[in-house]
Amino acid sequence: MLDNVLSFLGFGEEPPETEEVGIKRKHVRLDGRSVRIAIGKNIYPVHDWDMSGISFHTTPENYVNLKEVVRMRIAFPFPHETVYLEQEAVIRRCAHRGVSAALFTAMEPAVRHQLERVIDNYHAQEFLRSQQVA
Repeated sequence: MLDNVLSFLGFGEEPPETEEVGIKRKHVRLDGRSVRIAIGKNIYPVHDWDMSGISFHTTPENYVNLKEVVRMRIAFPFPHETVYLEQEAVIRRCAHRGVSAALFTAMEPAVRHQLERVIDNYHAQEFLRSQQVA
C-alpha cells in the first residue's frame, strides 16, 4: 500500500509496462429495469446500459449471434413520456441464456442528444425519488 501512495505522489517505482493500472469504464452504467429493446421481432429486457452500449437478457429461444450488426429500437419509459431511440449496434457478448451485450456503432448527433436527454431524465427521476419522505 505504501508503494501505491508513493507512486501516486511520484516517488515510487513505475509499474511494469504489462501491468494494467487504474482501468475504469468510460461511461457510468445505468440500471435498465424498465428499459426494453426490440431487435427484429424479439423484445428483450435490459440489464444495464450507458452511452457506449447496452446489456440485455436473452433466452435459448431468442438469442442473438456474436459479432452480428443489429438495428435496435430502445424504449426508455418515464412517468411523463416514453423516449424511443433507434440505433445500430454490434453484438459483443452472446449468451443463449443470460446477459448478452451490444456496443453501439457511431451515433448520429441527434441520437446522441436524445440519449443525453434520457440520462438527464434518469438522474432527475432518481433525485426526485431521493427527496420523497418515507
